Amino acid sequence: MEAVAAGIAHEVRNPLNALQINLRILEQELSEIVPDRNAHVYSVTKIANELASLDNFVSEFLRYARPPRLKMETVQVKALIADLSAVIAPEFGKKDVKLTLALDRGPTFITADNFQLKHAVLNLILNALQATSHADAVAFDHAVGCNPPANAKKCRAPMRRLRWVGRRCS
Repeated sequence: MEAVAAGIAHEVRNPLNALQINLRILEQELSEIVPDRNAHVYSVTKIANELASLDNFVSEFLRYARPPRLKMETVQVKALIADLSAVIAPEFGKKDVKLTLALDRGPTFITADNFQLKHAVLNLILNALQATSHADAVAFDHAVGCNPPANAKKCRAPMRRLRWVGRRCS
């Protein structure tokens, strides 16, 4: 997928670059022959803006098609979750939804991309909020678990998971 996207971007960007270069040349030539610069500036600027918009679209397409480069680092996962829940707490308050954090289990530190993890956890919190009704509660349980196949005698690699448990408050 990445190779196809890069090929498409290359084929689109080549003509875009040529158009941008020719537009600059046209702007210089027009400024030499047309005494009133304002007569052509609007049109040239509009074309330049549209070319820039197309170039931005190609960049976004590439960003979408290309897997992100992860910046792996040690992350204090419990602190990250607590900080994000504090940021989003007012939204829970507006909807009269109680957010409970169960951070006593699970690892304190994990190796992850802090930026990506922060966005993933924030999306989980927001999705849980959006899925609840007025006066509901959301419990955030951070645990380490192991789901070995049925024929495995022991779990070799722990699997970290975040579980959302929603329940109705009486």
